[in-house]
Amino acid sequence: SSIPALKTEDDSWPVQSEEKANHLAEGFESKYAMPSIVEIQFVSAPENRQAVFVAVRSRTMFHLLQHIDVNKATGPDRIAGRILKELAKELTIPLTILGRRILAEACWPDRWREHFLVPIYKKKSVYDRNNFRGVHLTSIVAKTIERASKSRCIRNSEEI
Repeated sequence: SSIPALKTEDDSWPVQSEEKANHLAEGFESKYAMPSIVEIQFVSAPENRQAVFVAVRSRTMFHLLQHIDVNKATGPDRIAGRILKELAKELTIPLTILGRRILAEACWPDRWREHFLVPIYKKKSVYDRNNFRGVHLTSIVAKTIERASKSRCIRNSEEI
């Protein structure tokens, strides 16, 4: 682990990777608490589905795959950006079909909702867990399909 030993409130020093991860997780949990889920629905469900058909275009997907930053870290799927960029031509059609199906069914895959939470050192003492911030690493494929569908949705909403 590249993270040094962290000092706890009771003046102990966790040095094992698992102990440091648990200590950082407790710190992130106290710092970044999610609000409780509200059960009341304030906005009623739409009467009908979207009138405008939003298609994910293969040329948009190809363009996005060609311009993936190969220096970005991989997410939970462990697929490197370099591989996606080199196989852009072969992956364009399957990812376009997948993007269209996601839009048609209005359902994002549960597997793509997973993230890696990586601690990044900010400033001051490196031994204090409060001086680290959490960065979410998301699947590059999920981000690419999200960008392709987002660009089409925004463009179509401006035309209406």
